[in-house]
Amino acid sequence: MTIDVDSLLRKAVENGRMHGVAAAATKDGKIIYQGAFGKREVNSQSAPEMTLDTPVRLYSMTKALTICSVMKLVEQGKLALDQEARTILPELAVIQVLKGFDANDEPILAPLTKPITIRHLATHTSGLVYDTWNADFKKYLQKTGKPRGTHSKEVLRAAVLAREPGERWEYGIGIDFLGWIVQEVSGQTLEDFMQEHILKPLGMSQTSFYISPANQSRRLQVAQRREDGSLIPTPIAEFIPPAGTTDMLPGGSGMFSSCADYLKLVTALANGGAPILSSESTKVLLSNQLGDLAVQTLPAALPISNAAVPRPGEKWSVLGQVNVVDVPGARRAGSNSWSGLANTYYWIDPASRVAGVLCTQMFPFSDAQVLQTFDEFERAIYATL
Repeated sequence: MTIDVDSLLRKAVENGRMHGVAAAATKDGKIIYQGAFGKREVNSQSAPEMTLDTPVRLYSMTKALTICSVMKLVEQGKLALDQEARTILPELAVIQVLKGFDANDEPILAPLTKPITIRHLATHTSGLVYDTWNADFKKYLQKTGKPRGTHSKEVLRAAVLAREPGERWEYGIGIDFLGWIVQEVSGQTLEDFMQEHILKPLGMSQTSFYISPANQSRRLQVAQRREDGSLIPTPIAEFIPPAGTTDMLPGGSGMFSSCADYLKLVTALANGGAPILSSESTKVLLSNQLGDLAVQTLPAALPISNAAVPRPGEKWSVLGQVNVVDVPGARRAGSNSWSGLANTYYWIDPASRVAGVLCTQMFPFSDAQVLQTFDEFERAIYATL
């Protein structure tokens, strides 16, 4: 049965699930749906219309672009997934492991006993975590007064591990270290490397760590979901790097894009990787890398996120979350998917050669109403095939 995708998304806005949304999907490299609904501002009927080109902050959907950059260096023979990361960043040879807290509530730290590899960093098995979902790391930062975030080398040097590498999957800041590694290996800033090898080949002209004043004024305003389900505008504290910075750029969370632009990336990856990666590299990129480990629920430790609950037994590739079985009426086994903190979402289904993106800007992360809309959108797309 074909579902009217326009009506589905329009009703999502009318019912207050989102103030503005853009969504698009492709099959065999061709656009089969694209639409945008709502306004760029919260609770404002006079605001400009949401469009497919409206700028949004990607947050963790930045990670896919950083990982593609890593795989490009692997293709070039300049990096290997099982290479020890400390051979490039000595900081990762001396990073410590947080073992808990003593009777006086002071952190107990121990030396690292196993080397962290590039693969560990890419698959969130390095032991590096986010304070957003890890209460012990949150407590450690509060007790020590060390800065939170991922926006500079100095801040990353303050990190500790929640456990030894390879022991467990837990979502974390490893991709930010990989962005730093891309810069060290390539001799370019992460922005320049991405522009040359990923963004320009794909025609992603709206995607960058930087945002012009004109595009800043066109951004989709960020909303906050209140307990009664209503939406209000919310101020956000965000890092935008100064032009020409020689420090690292936050490869785990720092980029801006649009629904139309990001669709170009996921479409390429659903269809073998050209023109940015070989088909062999793309297969590695999208395949399960966790072995016997599995993706775990992320309990919220900060109010910017709800708990993030994966489907049972889901795995992780170098790129993102992997479902190990077909989802009835939706993506096939082996598909990859992930999201950004402000409720942006994508999926890549290489078996069906289908890819899709849905963008809004809202906190907390993992909003139930946005997730429901994303699921309905995906199912509507497959119903048309």
